[in-house]
Amino acid sequence: GGADLPARIVDARPFPDGDVALLKVEATNLPVLELATGSEIPVGTPLLSAGYPGNVGALLGPGAEPSIKEGSVSGRQTVGSSVVYEISAPVAQGMSGGPAVDLGGRVLGINSFGPAADSGGFTFIASATGLAELLNRNGVRNELGPADRLYRDALDAYYTGRYSDAIDAFDRVLQDVPEHAQAARL
Repeated sequence: GGADLPARIVDARPFPDGDVALLKVEATNLPVLELATGSEIPVGTPLLSAGYPGNVGALLGPGAEPSIKEGSVSGRQTVGSSVVYEISAPVAQGMSGGPAVDLGGRVLGINSFGPAADSGGFTFIASATGLAELLNRNGVRNELGPADRLYRDALDAYYTGRYSDAIDAFDRVLQDVPEHAQAARL
């Protein structure tokens, strides 16, 4: 895991208006995730939901790795003035605020809420559109940085069998961002 970074709240929307917050950390060369905005997410879209379940942290302590749960978009609802998507990934209490991403790594939404009982049957994610609106309202652009683009090029080379190109690209990522755990592992 990485180091803890202090953050300050820049902007937020309460639950019925999007259930999302924009935080600022004083750091550079942090990885960026693209937001999936502008259109409705089709039912059946596969996704991965990430976060830190409270019960895992209580069991394993503060060094616990994030949980990543598989699922898909099950439906679309409106809560207050915002769109939420029902997902089948079993998101546990404490994972709120983590991203739900499609298989291309784009953020579909933010883990938001589920039933009061920890049944794991369904959960809702707040649409990434609300986060995009907060970013825009505060003059923040959602765009990949040079290390992000290079890392994606490295992944493309890796998954198409061009291993020498992949190694070269992963090495260049690590020159720019030495703590990039995924680049180091691959």
